[in-house]
Parts: sequence; structure tokens; C-alpha cells
Amino acid sequence: MERKQRFRKWILVSAIASVTSVGLTPFIPIAFAATLPASDAPPVTSSGVVQVFNAAQLEYIDQNQNLYLSSNIELMNNIDLRWYNWLPIGWRISGTDAGGTITYTSSSPESVFSGTFNGQGHVITGLAIDDTTDQDVGFFGIASGTIENVGIDGQVTTVTVTAGLPTNAGMIAGALRLSGSIINSYAMGAVSQGSSNGGLVGNSDGNISDSYSMVNVSGPAANGGLVGNLYVGNITDSYAVGKVSGGVYNAGVIGVYTGGAYTGDYFDANTTGAQQGIGSFSGIPPTSIMGSSTSEMQTPSTFTGWNTSNWALFSGYYPLLKWQIGGSMSATPTTVSPGGQVTVTGSVYFSGGSPLPGINVTLSDNTGGSWLKPSVITDANGNYTDTWIAPNTTTAATVTANVYGTSVLYQSAIQVRALTVTYNGNGNSGGTVPTDSKMYTSGMNATVHGNTGNLTRTGFTFAGWNTQADGSGTSYSGGNLLSIGSASVTLYAQWTRTSVAISPFSVGTSFVWNGQYSVPYVPFQLQAVSGYGPYTWSVVSGSLPKGLTLSSSGVITGTPMGPNGTSTFTVQVKDANGQSALQSLSILIQGAPNVSVTTITVPGGWVGTGYSTQLQAPGIWTLESGTLPPGLSLGTSGVLSGTPIESGTYTFTVQMKDASGVPVKETLSMVVESINPHERLVSWNGTTNAVPAVDRQNTTYMPIWYVMQYLKAMGIQSEWDGSHWRITTQNQINLTALQVGRGTTSIDLNGTLVQKVDTVVATDPTTGHNTTYMPIWYVIQILKRVGLQSTWDGTTWTVTKNNN
Repeated sequence: MERKQRFRKWILVSAIASVTSVGLTPFIPIAFAATLPASDAPPVTSSGVVQVFNAAQLEYIDQNQNLYLSSNIELMNNIDLRWYNWLPIGWRISGTDAGGTITYTSSSPESVFSGTFNGQGHVITGLAIDDTTDQDVGFFGIASGTIENVGIDGQVTTVTVTAGLPTNAGMIAGALRLSGSIINSYAMGAVSQGSSNGGLVGNSDGNISDSYSMVNVSGPAANGGLVGNLYVGNITDSYAVGKVSGGVYNAGVIGVYTGGAYTGDYFDANTTGAQQGIGSFSGIPPTSIMGSSTSEMQTPSTFTGWNTSNWALFSGYYPLLKWQIGGSMSATPTTVSPGGQVTVTGSVYFSGGSPLPGINVTLSDNTGGSWLKPSVITDANGNYTDTWIAPNTTTAATVTANVYGTSVLYQSAIQVRALTVTYNGNGNSGGTVPTDSKMYTSGMNATVHGNTGNLTRTGFTFAGWNTQADGSGTSYSGGNLLSIGSASVTLYAQWTRTSVAISPFSVGTSFVWNGQYSVPYVPFQLQAVSGYGPYTWSVVSGSLPKGLTLSSSGVITGTPMGPNGTSTFTVQVKDANGQSALQSLSILIQGAPNVSVTTITVPGGWVGTGYSTQLQAPGIWTLESGTLPPGLSLGTSGVLSGTPIESGTYTFTVQMKDASGVPVKETLSMVVESINPHERLVSWNGTTNAVPAVDRQNTTYMPIWYVMQYLKAMGIQSEWDGSHWRITTQNQINLTALQVGRGTTSIDLNGTLVQKVDTVVATDPTTGHNTTYMPIWYVIQILKRVGLQSTWDGTTWTVTKNNN
């Protein structure tokens, strides 16, 4: 840590001197002034992943390297480091032995990053390193872990701190150890002054694949567009285009080749200024890496054999990593009629947001080519537009944009609103239904066909068409016009019986069985005389004894639950031809206790609101079966009370015994709502309470008295005189961008009018008196001005933080 503090102090003095020299008032960025607090430590997921959302969190890792050398680190956003001076993660400090001889051995003090650093397609910009202490300089000093999916843009400068001791400098890493790897990454900027300088890595023993450098590399010794010194590692499918200069050995890919392997690597001979891909080699000369022209480097066919799942190869562009490509595509409108026009628009850009003009985009669909269009080319702003005509089909289309040379897809669904008219025989025994092959849109008229296919049904005569199978919809005859709405239409054949019902049609049942209290009733089937089945039964007046029901098929079932006496009711039966008949019936119930439960319904409740209701009947009460709403209990006196804690509909059976011990049962149900319609929740500094509220024109209002009490608890005083709300506070207030507006009520902050609003006068359910209700949205805006941040979701007002 002593090394870091000394270095940061020097940078701070330099920064202040630089600012002062041009006549500006110097300032001290927080990141330079002191060690970052623990509150800037990046969060860690349950699986142990360190997530970095901002520059302060990344700097915290840099200041506390020993805690993170073996961590799995992921970037969650692009990071701008221009306000921080970076110290390489993983380092080795030069030293001397007792005799003054320079040491450069594994025994030198060092730390190595051995974890995983996944940029997840994000970019680190503003990296600044001016290092005179470390032997290995870059974003990482020494790395033996995995570095992937990241872009780094900055300035790396190092010098040999002890005569004869080599230094290694690279934008991503100073030294990449044998087990380390750099994958799907790139670097931009400048690297200079080391003994071994590389656009990606200074000295590499590890593996580099699917990566590129646009770094300008310079120094007195070995300079390589990708690697300064390749010792035993591998470089695969990578390229360099930055200028390489100033050294004894300058090369487009590798400055000094000591060992290792390289496959599918390229450099731009024009932009690098290099004559060869390798500057110096030992042992048997490796096969040379020949330089390519800028035109060749921007031609996809140059990179035959590269993995296009990692690379995006566009004509006129250097290869880009797949994760750098962004884009969008939409089709409007998303619902069209056959023959309607659809406009497909989109854009293609790379990670920095810069457009990619001249890119071939192939548009296709999933309907067998009925929407198929040729490729389109992005314009100077990276945008493209094409117009399609909807085919005569009812199939929904998914339009796909395929960026040429990649598998990056953007999709948008289009529903072709081609409506149809379909005919249904509705039980026919012969003939065929008409066919209407036309496609319709909403508002068009269709001509209804007659019985063109000679539909027949045994015992029936064709009687036209209806939009419902049972004839309850709209009826049509052949030649009528059918207006098409927003959906396709099915017309059902209608049939009239050819035989005549025997008259009179009547109910053949004149009496039914009586019943015994609490004893299951023997099912009784009602009978009809004449008519055509099936028959439909119902009770049209009176009522069956409690506990009994009549099914639509005419069967009386259930268990009589009292009271004693005769219940008279009238039943109706309808046959298939619509004939109906009535019959008055009665059932005598005996054996029921003299007392009965008169409560057959219970009022509903709300979660979090106290509840109490008395079940009516004298006796001892118990819960027989079912479940009470959680939070409620039933007392022996018949009081159902408590505070509901879960919403829902609950059904339960209660039993009451009178003084004689005869039990009486009643099945009840209760609905618990999640929110009292007359209340809302206020969560203030972690304490939640329910307060009265009213809704007017999609706006929620709360009593100003309650708001004033919450403010008072926060040390903010206020006064209310019925038309003027005056707030006073010692907190710093924000009076910018005032738009007072119109309204009957004025709101002041420390004597300044900041808002006029319309209020509502309504009854306070607690006191029963009228009080003024304030619109909650405006209250939130006012509280922001005194440093109180809050949110409103329509149910709960949550004050999350006091900034003062």
C-alpha cells in the first residue's frame, strides 16, 4: 500500500500544477485525494461474482488489489477512468541484493491477477498510467487469469527504473503468464518507453485469441503491434493496425519472438509502418507474418478461417468483435390488412455508438418468402429503410434483419389482419357448407351465401345462418350483407324440426319427496311430458329448502339444512324447440333445531386493517371446516375478529350449539382485499402506516395533516391556514426551474412561493370531520426541493432517503 500512496500523491501534485499553469482554479478529484471508503466496494453476488457498475468501484479494486487477485470480476457498464490514475493490477517491484547486483528473479516481490475479468462487451476509457516503479505496466501488471470481452482505451508510459532491468508495457497487460489468456478483447491509445512494448501485452507467455490492437507502440527496444516479446505463448486470429516505431525491433505483430505459436494473425503494413510481422527471433526462423494493405485488411475474404461467431466482417471496415455491433429494427404498423404497406426501419452501429454506413442488411420473413425483400444498405448515419406490401394471408409474419457477415439478428412481428367468413353446418347430416375465399378487413361487407351446398339434417329444415350455434346471435339469410368487425366471423346453420311436438307440453312431476334436516336428500328427477329433448330445468320463483339445488337436467340433490317447514317454488322446463312449461312444487323439511343461524354472509375486509363482525344466533360457536382468513379468529361468542394479513376469498363452515346442545351449521365466505379503497400506505424512513386517501381524475390525494406530521418527524416544520401551506426547514432547498402553475392552494418553501395546486375537501374517516387532501404527486415534487427523495406506485408512498 505504501507504493500506491506514494505514487498517487505524485500524480496529484502534477495534476494541480498542470491546471494552475493554464490559469484555472485547481481542484482535487475525490479519487486522487484519499483512499476510497468501503462504501465504494463493488457488490458481490451470491455466487461470488464481483460486479463493477462505476469507476469508483473499479478504482476501489485497484486500491485493494490483494482482496481481488483471484476474483471473478464482471463489468456491468462502460467505465470512464479519466479522473483516476491507475496502478497496474498485479505488480513486481525491482530491487537489488546486498552487493548492489540487479535482481530479476521469481523471488522479487510480486502479486499476480489469477482470476477472471469479463468486460461483458463494455469498454474502459481514459486509462492513464505513468509508471516509474513497476517492471510490468498495463491495466494489469501481471496476469495469469482470463481477460475477455473488454475494450481498453488509454495511455500507458513506463521507464526502466534500474539500469539494465527490462520493463514490459501493454495496454491490457504488462506481462501475461503461461496460464493467462486474453479473449475477444481490443485496445486503443498509446504504449511507450518500456523495453518490451505491445499494443495488447508487453511480454507474453499466455494465449491471445480473437483480439485486436489500434494502439500506437513506441520504445527504445522491442515494439510489436500486438506483443512486445512472445516467449512461449500463442497468438490466434488477431490483428494490429496501430503505428509501431522507435525501437531496435519494430514489427506489426511481435517485436521479439523467443518461442510459442501464431496462427491467422495480420497487421496493416500501411498504418503500422512495419516491414515485417516479427522483429527478431531466436532459434529456427519462424514463418514470416506478411503485412497486408489497408484495403486487404478491410476485405472480409482476407480473414478466411476466422470464427465469425466472434468476429463481424464488413467490407470497408477492419474486423470488429461481434459484441461491438449494436443495432435496432422495427416494423410499422404492426397490424395491417392484406395489401397494406409496412415500413421496416433500423440502424447498425458499433460499441461507441458510431454509425456503420454501407453495411449490407438482409431482411427476411417466416412465411415462405411471401414478404421476401432484397438486401438493403445502411446510409451515412448507419440507418436503413425498406417498404413491404402485406400478402393475402392470415399468417403473422416475423420480420428478421440479418447484419451481413454476422449472426446478429433483430426481429419484429407483424400481424396481417386478414379476416375471413367461415360457414359451419352445425350438426348437418348431408350436403356441404358454402366457401368464402375472400380476405376481408374491418369495415368491409361480405355477402352471405344461401344453402348453396344443399345442407340437410334428418328431422330438420334449414332456416338460415346465425353468428352463434344456439341461435342467440345475429341471424342472416342468403344475400344479406354482413359487416366485418375486428375479428373473423363464423356463420352457423340454423335448423327447425320438421315434426310437431305433441300438445300440450307440460311438467309431468306434481310432487317431490320431503326431507330430513342434516340427512342427505335422495336425488329426485323431475319429468317432462311431450316436447323434444334435451330439456333444461330452472327455478323461476320461490326457493328450494336451504342446502338443496336443482340441476339444469332436472335433478334435486343436496343435504337439507333447515329450517323446519314447507318451501314452495316454481320450476320451468324448456325443450329443444324452445317450448316451455311451469309447475309449482313444495318440499317439507322436518327435524331441524328451533334455533337457526341468521348470518348467511359476512362483510369483506382489507389486509392490514382491523376487522370485527358478530355472527347472529345465541349459542357456542366453533369452526367446523374450511379456513378462516389468515389473521382472523372465531370466538365462542360468535365474534369473527383480527387483522387480515393475506388477500383472497375464503370459504368456511361454522357450527353453533344452543343451550339444548343441538348443532346448527352454516357455510360462509369472506373476501379479503389487498388494499382498503379508502386508504393508501406511507413508508417513511422504514415505518409503514395506512392513511386516508381519495382518488379524483386519476390522481390520489392524502390529508395534508398527515403529511405535516411526517415532515415534523423529519425536523421540517410547516403551517396550514386552509389555503396556504408554509414549509420552513434548515435543510438546503432547491428553488431552480420554478413553474408555479395555477390552483386554489399555495405552497411556500422558506417564504418563496413554489407551487399552486388544486386540493380536495373530504371527510377524514378517523375524526369524521372535513379536511383538506393534497395531491400526492405535487407533494413529492415539493419534498424533492428539501432533499427528501420518494417514490409513488399508486399504492405506497415510500420516502427512501434524506439527503440533508
